[in-house]
Amino acid sequence: MKSLLQEHKCLGFTYNYIDNIIIYSSSLKEHALHIKAVLQALTSVNLTVNPDKCHFYVTKVPMVGFWLEIRGIKPNYEKLCNMTT
Repeated sequence: MKSLLQEHKCLGFTYNYIDNIIIYSSSLKEHALHIKAVLQALTSVNLTVNPDKCHFYVTKVPMVGFWLEIRGIKPNYEKLCNMTT
């Protein structure tokens, strides 16, 4: 995935972990362009996205037991509680 994003010049505004891609931007206009670039990269090799698993234009996203936010990374306590019970 990383090589695909690099080939399409998307590494400067993405982070990927396994099959998850986080797209980050400074403005809504820039974000729309970044989303378009990533979708073009994916479709160039016949990959698709599941719309039900996509979160567009949000300021925080859940990932691997954490919330990734503008101010940093915070634990997702709901996930932590599920692991301790």
